[in-house]
Amino acid sequence: LVRVQSETAKADKKALEVAAQKERCQEKANIINSEKEEANRDLQRALPHLHEAEAAVKSITPRDIQELKTNKYPGSIIRLVFDGVLIIRQLKVCEVRQEEHNIKKAKVDFIHDSYDEHAKAMINDMRFLQDLMDFSNKEKDNINDETCELLEPYL
Repeated sequence: LVRVQSETAKADKKALEVAAQKERCQEKANIINSEKEEANRDLQRALPHLHEAEAAVKSITPRDIQELKTNKYPGSIIRLVFDGVLIIRQLKVCEVRQEEHNIKKAKVDFIHDSYDEHAKAMINDMRFLQDLMDFSNKEKDNINDETCELLEPYL
């Protein structure tokens, strides 16, 4: 009888430990589910922008690229968009320094663009359009938090 009582006490103690472990696991599962739901909401908000960007890339034609190549004095918006392309593709950009840009007929102090120093060479590469398409199809998922941080001033 003493042995049965001793084994029952051990079993009860183990049952309490298991119950506590189960409760901790359930708390972690609740946190994970909450984070999963938040991530899914963020994803649903981002998907329309992703689809819009994919459609924009698909709409670029060789003629568009040729027009960019022949534009001797691209506007500030074009120059800054190409900074974004350089950043997303993790290519070199100029050191950060302030420069005045003309945006929507207003003078704005912003970051010096890398168009002349780096983007022109990228645009003139024969594979530029194909590289953009390849990036859109295969590499866009490799955009990391650091790249997003670098893009933030442009947005």
